[in-house]
Amino acid sequence: MPTLTPTPEISLPREIESGYEFLQLFLASPTWYSIVLWLKIAGFFVSALFLLAIIVLIIRLNIIGDTLSVVRGFFRPFKQKTKAVFQKRFERARQRLKQGTEEEDRLVILEADRILEDTLVSLGYEQKTMVEKFHAVKPWHIKNAEDVKRAHELRNRIVHEPGTPVSHFEAEEAFKIYENALRELEVF
Repeated sequence: MPTLTPTPEISLPREIESGYEFLQLFLASPTWYSIVLWLKIAGFFVSALFLLAIIVLIIRLNIIGDTLSVVRGFFRPFKQKTKAVFQKRFERARQRLKQGTEEEDRLVILEADRILEDTLVSLGYEQKTMVEKFHAVKPWHIKNAEDVKRAHELRNRIVHEPGTPVSHFEAEEAFKIYENALRELEVF
């Protein structure tokens, strides 16, 4: 069995020993604790400033505003009574469409558009105009948003340009678009 030999004592130059002792004494001194305290306080304020800047950016860029309105809509689903009212209104519009007159076709388009707008409002889309609501609607909420915009443009022509001819085919197509959008919003 090998024998262990004692390790020779390492002697440091006096300058290094005194520097080491100075560092030990400094780190144990109240001066060091006050420096650390001030660094912690400064770090807290810098962190708070960065957090405030992030919050301001999120608000200014509206990063979560649209998402919150959609989330709010998911957590505030239709009341059965509201859903039933929308369904009845839509069924009445469907019966009017079957009449096949141009005036009824115009009214059906206006009513279907209004039902969709009321549905969006009840889901939390609080924008002023229908166009603003379309911009706020996320693609996963209404997949046929472009078709709905086209149907809404037909509605705008009916309202703003009296006498604009509307064929029964156009009315049926617009009605189907509104119906699909309402299905995606789970009215039906």
